[in-house]
Amino acid sequence: MSDVTPAPDHNDEIVIEEERRRVNGTGLTALIIVILSFVAPIVIALVGSDAARYGSQGGGEAIIGILFALASAALVAVSLDVVGIIVGIVSLFRKNRGKLLGLIAIFLGLVPIVVVVLATTVFSNLITTTVGQ
Repeated sequence: MSDVTPAPDHNDEIVIEEERRRVNGTGLTALIIVILSFVAPIVIALVGSDAARYGSQGGGEAIIGILFALASAALVAVSLDVVGIIVGIVSLFRKNRGKLLGLIAIFLGLVPIVVVVLATTVFSNLITTTVGQ
């Protein structure tokens, strides 16, 4: 919207001031946190799996180390996503600010949580059926 006000010096001139929408810094912060939740677990999983593979003497130690690295990566991803979602929700309640970045952060934050829950369910079912045989 724009406000039309007469110029203070002259009564004949009309000045049109456009209202600029401010960038929602909270929404941008939420989006950055959620993007970090995609990058950080990849780094943790790669470093942890390499350390487990090259640091062990072979056998089951490497597999346990790799599983621990993947579990740590999932924990970091979910933790960052929860923080990103909370900050995204807070950004939705900011007045006179854009809501798009907060909504994108919330949506992107929910995706890894759903993936981790599904992967945990699949792997727990796989382990249960394997041990049960």
